[in-house]
Amino acid sequence: MPVMAANPLSLETRTAPSGEKYLFVLLNGASVSFTVEKPKRENPEILVAIPAGFVTADEKPIGVLVFNGEVHNRVNPKLGGALEILGGKFKLIDTNDGAVFNHQYLKDIARKGGCLFQQFTIVKDRRASVFKDQGKYLRRGIGHLSSGTPILVESKSWITLQKFASDMVALGVQDLLYTDMGPWKESWIRDPNSGALLDIGNEKAKPIKQLNWLTITEPSTNARAGAVEASGKD
Repeated sequence: MPVMAANPLSLETRTAPSGEKYLFVLLNGASVSFTVEKPKRENPEILVAIPAGFVTADEKPIGVLVFNGEVHNRVNPKLGGALEILGGKFKLIDTNDGAVFNHQYLKDIARKGGCLFQQFTIVKDRRASVFKDQGKYLRRGIGHLSSGTPILVESKSWITLQKFASDMVALGVQDLLYTDMGPWKESWIRDPNSGALLDIGNEKAKPIKQLNWLTITEPSTNARAGAVEASGKD
């Protein structure tokens, strides 16, 4: 039998001044990675699995991707943000409409064994991005609190991108990158208390083959110790 991974995650429901409720997942030093293979729910080492970048209706990835030491796909200048992952840690990148993605920059990430994908920026430097789209959907993102604590956030109800961005600023989010929601049961969290899988999101849309994923796994001993100390500052 596989051994259950240590689970440092903290799950909290936070309410914005607007009245909207959000699930906050504090990562507490957990390791973030990117994959183009659908994570297996029975793998005990995976604490969280969520879709990452967008996919077209004909199942093609949108935006540049870096993984497995190679650069894939074309840069999409309409996606103004990106997530860069190195050694299990991530940071949000302002792409300047794709201008930062020169050949050397992307090759350097690949050479270091890192990963990258493009997405919308929801919050940058405690400022909400501006969106014209008035569509209402469940929303999800990855980023940091103002304390520097890495987080995942998911809305409890269907809302606009603008409300999502404004509420995140009100709740003390420093930066946040959007992540694709994907259909229901395509995303899960391993409960830090029971080890049970908790399905997150509630999308009923027609499933599209998701081509890229973020997974979160157990941190190293040193990372976990430092993260637990830092998490007490929020």
